[in-house]
Amino acid sequence: MKRLLLLVPLALTCLAQATMEKDIVYGQSQGVDLKLDLVRPEGAGPFPAVICIHGGAWQSGSKSGYAAILPMLASNGYVAASIEYRFAPQYKFPAQIEDVRRAVEFLKSHAAEYKIDPKRIAALGDSAGGHLALLLGLQDTPSRVHAVVNLSGPSDIARWKADPEGEKAIQMTSDELLSRVFGTSDRTSAVLRAASPISLIGKTGAAVLTFHGDSDTVVKLEQSEWLHKALAGAGIAEKLVVIKGAGHGFRPEDIASISQTTIAFLASQLKQAPGGLPATEAVVGRYFEALGGISALQKVQSRVLNGTFEVPTFGASGKFSEFAKTPGKVIQKFDVVNYGVVQRCVDGKTAWAESPESGVEDLSGIRAAEVRRTNGILWPSIVGTLYSKLTVTGRAKAGDRDSIVIEAVGASGIADKLLFDAETGLLVRLESKETAGNGEVTPFTMSYEDYRAVDGVKVPHVIRYESAAMTWIIRLQSVVHGAAVDDAKFLKPGA
Repeated sequence: MKRLLLLVPLALTCLAQATMEKDIVYGQSQGVDLKLDLVRPEGAGPFPAVICIHGGAWQSGSKSGYAAILPMLASNGYVAASIEYRFAPQYKFPAQIEDVRRAVEFLKSHAAEYKIDPKRIAALGDSAGGHLALLLGLQDTPSRVHAVVNLSGPSDIARWKADPEGEKAIQMTSDELLSRVFGTSDRTSAVLRAASPISLIGKTGAAVLTFHGDSDTVVKLEQSEWLHKALAGAGIAEKLVVIKGAGHGFRPEDIASISQTTIAFLASQLKQAPGGLPATEAVVGRYFEALGGISALQKVQSRVLNGTFEVPTFGASGKFSEFAKTPGKVIQKFDVVNYGVVQRCVDGKTAWAESPESGVEDLSGIRAAEVRRTNGILWPSIVGTLYSKLTVTGRAKAGDRDSIVIEAVGASGIADKLLFDAETGLLVRLESKETAGNGEVTPFTMSYEDYRAVDGVKVPHVIRYESAAMTWIIRLQSVVHGAAVDDAKFLKPGA
């Protein structure tokens, strides 16, 4: 069960400075010093903590395998520790879980020193490390953690058996591995039952998020399916994410989605905004997931929208089109009957607008940021550049729907309120202001309605703008992803 995953969380905030300490001795057993590496955010704390547990068939591996991950977790506001533990066959199970529990107890007893909130600790592990993380979350002991992220870890040791291809990967038969680690390959033994997280499921336990490849030949997907069926039956919070085509470990194209889902899950379990509100990372992460997931969104490198619009205030109407492509290019055109074409564009660097009345004008500062904000094609890629700070501030009604409010502030001076549906997680309304060429500022709301899935990505097919001066409504008739969009589309007229 070799560790094959490089998990690099997608930070929703700017990287904060962090303090790293290496080779902290958290305990000793049979003359062996047990060490951990720890990274903590700057600030007073206390912070939630995540304990990372490496894989390696309980026989190998290193805490350094999470070296790239610890700073990223710290950047998201977690004290992150990667721990080592004793290996089989020299030290047979339960030595491994005893060491991991000892690490939790050490961090709790040194919570003040490391700025940890001992009531908010999660475990994240891959393969054998995932198995140990599950034990930490489901065993009824003082070292129980509050949330578990399990990456392809086995849940039922008594029923675990690798496929022939998987046995080639671990270079021994399944029974040989069980004997080396647990001292027996008797699948009816009390030892294997006690070592199986699934056997520990009761009425309480940590929330569990599992990622598992459907082509895993070492730890087959059925292990996680059994686990999550049992967790759901016991009423324990759980989520199983099946990664299609992935084996025992994940591919580079899987990492962004796994990372985003992990950060959102940890935030939902370990963080809370004042007043019992969900954490910002949880709301934003849920939004991306509701749209279709980071992996699906990243596949959309271009998009062409066509439809109609109407302006009931003035009795105007016409055709609407939008062409967008990465990185950050978008042009919107409103072909108004009996008036002409109004368009606005950002080419990734500069922005401009054109109308029959004003002609062509360059946009800068907040006016350029306002155009950039319209590029809903790739929210995951623009959130971090458009907004420098996102904060959950409360709850509100968007029509008759309950929603969570995020205040979003950008370095350019842009300040928006984003309302996310409390049930679906989708963005349903934006409240902001827009700036005219003469500097006049107009408050407005933008509503996003009638979401429909196109190529696995949800797109609002009705967009409604309302201000004191006017109302306009866009109704999309077609959405095409992956269309060829020439860069010439974004050239300013006369350039």
